[in-house]
Amino acid sequence: MANQTRAPRTRRTEETREHEQRETLWKPASHLPTPESRDGVSFRWVRTTMGGESDNNNVSKAFREGYVPVKRDEHPELSAMTDNASRFPENIEIGGLLLCQISSATAAQRSAYYEARGQAQIDAADSDFLNQSSATMPIGRGDIDRRST
Repeated sequence: MANQTRAPRTRRTEETREHEQRETLWKPASHLPTPESRDGVSFRWVRTTMGGESDNNNVSKAFREGYVPVKRDEHPELSAMTDNASRFPENIEIGGLLLCQISSATAAQRSAYYEARGQAQIDAADSDFLNQSSATMPIGRGDIDRRST
């Protein structure tokens, strides 16, 4: 045992954990950049064209709901990526999608509205299902299963 030699020890200051770090995986870039967030403002990309045709109905609906196009000078980091032949030259349009903003309060009200609408549709489907109950084969609320396989 006395004849065994030990490997020279490395000093603690010379040790690194570089070999233990995980390699970062490559992933494709997002098609749409994410604008820098601001308090009280929510962003959404609104479709302006579809299949090479202008989608004026979708744009005007978004404007009527309270969405406002974002100006290029508000987000200069995104202005380099905009479409050259845009119908909205002073705004940020990428790949037929126009960046719009709305107040966060209005966006929350919009989300609550559509959530309530979706719940009303689920309740209507449940009611229709429960109306098919008969004395020979009763159906109760406990029989409703929303899981799909």
